[in-house]
Amino acid sequence: MPVEEPKPTNADPFLPVQPVIPGVPVRASHAQRQASTSGTANTAANSSEFSAPLWPVYLFVATVVLFTIVLRVQVSARRARAHVAAAAPIAAPANSERSPNPDAGIPTAPGPVATTQELSKAWSGKRFVFHNQLTGEMIPAEVVRMPGGGFWAISLREPYGTCPLSYVTDVKVLRDEYQVNAGHPMVVDPCSRSVFDLAEYASAPSGLVRGVVIAGAATRPPIAIEVKVEGTKVVATRSE
Repeated sequence: MPVEEPKPTNADPFLPVQPVIPGVPVRASHAQRQASTSGTANTAANSSEFSAPLWPVYLFVATVVLFTIVLRVQVSARRARAHVAAAAPIAAPANSERSPNPDAGIPTAPGPVATTQELSKAWSGKRFVFHNQLTGEMIPAEVVRMPGGGFWAISLREPYGTCPLSYVTDVKVLRDEYQVNAGHPMVVDPCSRSVFDLAEYASAPSGLVRGVVIAGAATRPPIAIEVKVEGTKVVATRSE
């Protein structure tokens, strides 16, 4: 019975077919080997096109992550330094001088606040601080030598507020700033633009006190502080 020859697979119709002898292995032709080699090469090339190396991507990602970490560390360090600098007290230079205390050396009442020699001239005055023992407040005050020879002391704080009063000895200031033609010093309230004349008496809750209102919107004279003379000392004793 005749043996049927195997039919070649993927045969090129333009290539000669190698005869098949029973018992003899079939060898691929040179063209077939070249085609097979070319196909393998193309497959490897196509595989290499889709399998490009990823190390540049990894390097870029690592660089971005490292830069982000370094930036955050720097920002945190700056914030920490700013917090420490803000919390640290500012040291004054070693050779700097302290600002003078305006009340340094001013006498405190109750007690002696001046001498009769210091206030020997009419309308001469001297500052002091009156300690209100009921409220604990330290109230600025002024004692004045009156033309008749007596002494009068007042609180330099408006009676129903906190505005500081001033004893003005320059009559030009009274004329230019308060429009008051005065022949002697007066007390002024810069907040209400009021002017008080210590030469005249006016009513107060405690009775008649010096400091009639001659200008402005004030409702009563400055609060009086009682003073008395003990030898050569002028002593302030109590507040109105």
